[in-house]
Amino acid sequence: MALIPLFFKASRFKVVVQQANTLSDAVLSLPVLAALKQNYKHVQIVVICAPESAELFRNHPDVASVLVVLRNDLGLIRNQEELEVQLRAENADLYLELWSNLKLAILARKCGIRVRIGDTTAFLPIHFFTHGVRSGRDIITRHNAEMSLKILDRLNSISRLPHLQIPVPPLAMDAADEQMATLRKSGNSVVGIDVSTDASGVAIPHDVIRGTVSQLTAKGHHVALFGGLDDQTHFADLAGSNVSLFFDSPLADTFALISKVDVFFGNASGLSQMASYAQRPMLMFLPRKADFPSRVGPLSPVFKVLRQDTLCVHSPKQNCSPNLCWKWLTPDTVVTALTDVLARSKTPSRWTFKAIKTQHLLASIRVLWAVQTPEEYFRAVTLKADLESGGLHIFPILIRGEGWGSVIELIHFCEQYNITVIHGRINPAVGSMIKGVMGTVRQYVMPQVLNENPLRQKRSAENWIRIYHQLWDPAAGV
Repeated sequence: MALIPLFFKASRFKVVVQQANTLSDAVLSLPVLAALKQNYKHVQIVVICAPESAELFRNHPDVASVLVVLRNDLGLIRNQEELEVQLRAENADLYLELWSNLKLAILARKCGIRVRIGDTTAFLPIHFFTHGVRSGRDIITRHNAEMSLKILDRLNSISRLPHLQIPVPPLAMDAADEQMATLRKSGNSVVGIDVSTDASGVAIPHDVIRGTVSQLTAKGHHVALFGGLDDQTHFADLAGSNVSLFFDSPLADTFALISKVDVFFGNASGLSQMASYAQRPMLMFLPRKADFPSRVGPLSPVFKVLRQDTLCVHSPKQNCSPNLCWKWLTPDTVVTALTDVLARSKTPSRWTFKAIKTQHLLASIRVLWAVQTPEEYFRAVTLKADLESGGLHIFPILIRGEGWGSVIELIHFCEQYNITVIHGRINPAVGSMIKGVMGTVRQYVMPQVLNENPLRQKRSAENWIRIYHQLWDPAAGV
């Protein structure tokens, strides 16, 4: 039920949208701006953001003004007084908090913004909002773009992805068209590669990038490397007739160029999310357990996710060892996947978020089938092959009693194989114990439990994924 004054719909009003986190989150919040303008023609939009995403919003045609939050090394706001003066001067009617931040929530209240909407999943800031929305930050099957749009529920706006408009000035797009036409003359296709580090500290290993560039150029492709100035020193020697470096370009020019490549390879950084938002064919590298494709995966109609997490034994992110855990990622793996994505992109496909989300769920949800007898285990192994051909990852296990040994075995199994759903007839107390250990001790998600025999009825991979999705998100309509 919407609780926002009805005059918003018919009159001019000013809304402050706060997304002062990373560039990646800023890109994923762009659908909110499009949805606001689509539903409220006369709205004036003010954005509060971090310095690295300021240019992104300044170039957006629907943004009237941009306020920049400066933070020190401890993450504390160091321009709070200046920001308060600027926010008061805007005289806004509505405040939307897309990134939960206590200081900024207090500031919005202090500046007298009468309607303030924020995420009630985070406990502390909720007392500083007039209206709360559960965006679902504790639901691993909900995409970050969906979570941002969920804040608009109180405005009776449609919480689905609107038309994705690239916020780049026309001159920058024209220049990108000319530059890409020049690059294509020296290669079959232009392959963009993101060499930057994302907010979680994940980067594609340098030796993999170098090997991939070598193989792609040998096949006749032109490679465009994107990153920050810090990355330039590592790859400056690769510049040549078939390799272009874009490390010091303005953000608008970078976005325009990325939106024109034939295929893009990257992690979950802001540059990769730009390619995703521009719906370029994508290969995305998501190695860590916390980086579920269902949360940060591509929005492109043609994509593939490189994710080898099923045998990872490190739940807490601080234990992750790239040298040990990512050795499966090789130039051959990357080039083969890029070639597949590029080939599939030649066939026209209609963009639907429902189809994309189903693929993300199949890449994210790992199911433990707990069975009671050897006969059931044999049947489960037989069905596993059919379901995995449809993209669903099933891990059968034979439960031998309910003693401590079995509980420890289940916990170890969940941890090792990245289990997000436990499906089987297990003691509810055992299920609760596993969820508690995985969610607190191991600092990982608490698996959802479906307490019934998984062999009771035969279903397709897509039918099962709908059921498992609804365990995580009961309101889901996948």
